[in-house]
Parts: sequence; structure tokens; C-alpha cells
Amino acid sequence: MFDRVDEAMKKTVIILTALALIASGCATKNRANKSRNNGWETGEQREYSVTSFDYSSIWLSSPNISGEDIVYQGIIGNNYRRIQVVFLTVERSENDSCRYNVTGKSKVNNNICRFEGYFQIEAVNPYDGDPDVPEAYSGNIYGKYKLWENREEEHSGVFEGSFSTRFDAIEGYDVFLSMNRGHEIFEGINDFIGTWTSYETDESKICNWGWRIPPNANNLFRHRENDAYNFNYKYLDQGWESYVYGGGVFAVIDFENGEDLEDDIDVDDLEALEALKERLDIFQDLEEQKWWLQE
Repeated sequence: MFDRVDEAMKKTVIILTALALIASGCATKNRANKSRNNGWETGEQREYSVTSFDYSSIWLSSPNISGEDIVYQGIIGNNYRRIQVVFLTVERSENDSCRYNVTGKSKVNNNICRFEGYFQIEAVNPYDGDPDVPEAYSGNIYGKYKLWENREEEHSGVFEGSFSTRFDAIEGYDVFLSMNRGHEIFEGINDFIGTWTSYETDESKICNWGWRIPPNANNLFRHRENDAYNFNYKYLDQGWESYVYGGGVFAVIDFENGEDLEDDIDVDDLEALEALKERLDIFQDLEEQKWWLQE
């Protein structure tokens, strides 16, 4: 998970203890462990209060620690219409260490809405990291969110629900924090599950988004192998065509019979191959557009 640190650090001992309860009502599970040196317990202990960390950098869409833009991919409604979400600012509240004030934008088709709201952390559960790097560990953050889109913009409403975020941390070095990307999967990393309710009609729809793959969308994406996924071709026209064909890690599948749907092109037909390449380049260009920077 992390690069090895100085050998001398390997002999240090770590105790990970989450606060049981803080004044703001943010709860964590307590956890205490002794690290071993060549198989022997040293008996020394160090305590960490994970709720005192500022987790804002984990959710930010741009810029972030990894150097890439994080555009959350989601579904809205029962027909799996694609929605994209970015968080432009995430700032920890001065009055509540578990509340984060956020701003961002959502995009459905060509409709872009600004929003503002908050995350409220309810639990931070750390777990053991690399035993040879006692300063490093991982964990899960759980909480609630509510985001209000700008009423003056078309097709706007309110997002509300719960979130779960996996993170990696390393003590020292100004407390390095990053989103835990998992291993060869894009699911369950940074999930937001809830509803969107229209200002105009008061109608509520399911609305879930996550890093790369929306949560609770098994009839849309299914893990294939390593970092490859199958995509249900029936929903390509719900805004997913450029994402699927421009992403390079998805295979379009007829979920009913399990057959791959591939372009039937003669590999010796150079004109057809060039046309296919041009089509894929267009999709990739669409996905690389930074639409959230538009005024």
C-alpha cells in the first residue's frame, strides 16, 4: 500500500484507537493493537485519534493527491440514467470536526447544476495496515450527506443519503491521506447512496454514485476480471456510450445471454478500422472534457 519507510521505523509500535465519542456526536470504534518486532511484542503503545484528521482531500475531485480528476459516476432513476458528480470544495467545519461543508456540480446529459451542502461523519473505523510500517493503516468513513442544487438552474433538486469511503493514512509527513483504490476493482471505494428529489415536482428518484462504478447497479456493471467490467448494452443510450467506449476497461454485454457485443469489422479493412479509431477517439475526448469548469 505504501512505500517502505526507514528501517528504524519498523521497530516502533503502534496502537490505533478511535475515539468512542466526541462532543459533536461523531462516533468511532475503539481499536488497540500491539505491533510485533521479529515476532515479539514490545509492550509499547501509541494512540491515534483518527477523528481528529482532516479528510477533505479524499473527496475532492480536482485537484487531489493522486494528480487525477475524480469524476464520480452514478445512476439516477430506475432506468440507470447516467449522472456525474464532482466536489469542487470540501472544507472541515470549525465548529464540528465531523461536518464538512462542500460545493460541487452535477451533470445529467448536458444539464449542469451547481450544488452546496455537507457531509456529516458518523463513524471512522480504522483497521490494521502494513505490519512493517506501523505508521500506516487504512479504514472506512461512514456518514450522511445532503446537497442542495441551485434552484435557479433547470431540473434541479436535493441529494440526500449516506456515504462510505475507504482511506489509507500514514502518520508523519503531515498525515498523508488518500482514497483507498482497492485491488483490481472499482467498487465500494467511495460510495454515495441515496435519492434525488425535484424542487419542481417533489418526485424522488434513486440516485447513487461512486468512484468509477456506481453502487447498487449490478444490472448495469458487473465485474469481469482484474480491472475489467461488463456493461449492459440495454442502457448505452442512457448517457453511458462515451464512458463505456472511451474508458477502455468495459466490455459491452447482452446480459440476458451473456454474449459480448463487439464491432464486426474486418481487421484487413483499413478504412473501417480508421473509422472505428476515430469514433473511439471522439468518445475519449468527450470523457476528458472538464465540464465542471464551465461558468
